[in-house]
Parts: sequence; structure tokens; C-alpha cells
Amino acid sequence: MNKERNQRLVYNFSENWADSLDELKTAHDERSVIARAGEYALGRKTDELITEQLDTSMNYSGAGKDGLTKAKVLTAFEMLGDADVPDDGERYAVVGWKQWSDLLGIEEFAHADYIGDGDLPWKGTQAKRWLGTL
Repeated sequence: MNKERNQRLVYNFSENWADSLDELKTAHDERSVIARAGEYALGRKTDELITEQLDTSMNYSGAGKDGLTKAKVLTAFEMLGDADVPDDGERYAVVGWKQWSDLLGIEEFAHADYIGDGDLPWKGTQAKRWLGTL
């Protein structure tokens, strides 16, 4: 009789355990994981295409050796104006990690005295509007 009881307990336990494993299999959303992987791949390809196109440009606001400086940013701002690029809030700049670090060293970019407390570069997102450019 003990043997029968033990077999029923093992059967009930294994049945519950199998149900728990089934729940684990269906609890995660595979579709969103696959979609996110596709989004990241598309983003990387888009970044690559933008970078390749930027490399074909002959418009430079300074030499690449000395990093991103306030003078280079202001020269680029003037170049946009000279090329009749409208200052309508739809200007965008591609900024790498090194250039972002350089920008944080520019007082007018990183201090609330110049740009206000709400537009500080480390609040919220990394994107920041400065001189009409995002």
C-alpha cells in the first residue's frame, strides 16, 4: 500500500512539475525578442549607411586631430547657415562617444547657466538640442 501511495505522489509531483515547465516555456515572449534583434540589426545597418555617406563629404569645420571644440561647432553652425539649411528645429548632428565627451567639456553645452536646467545633457535621454540642432 505504501508503494502505491508513493507512486501516486511521484506521479502528482511529476505532473505538476511538467506543468510548471510548460508555463516557463510559454511565459516569455519570443516574438518580441526576435523583433528587438531585428530592430537592432536594422539600426546598425542604418548607422553604417549614414557613416559611409558622411565619409564622402568634403565639408569640414576643422582638423580631426584636436577633437570637437567650441570653435568647430560654431564653424559648422555657420556652414549650415551659408548652405541655406533652415534653422527650423530639423537639424541633426551625428556625435560619437569621444565627441560627446568633448562637448561635455564645453561650458556653453553642459552648464545650466547657458542652457537651462531642463536641457542638461545628462538628464533624461542622451539626445540634446543645442544651437538649434539635435
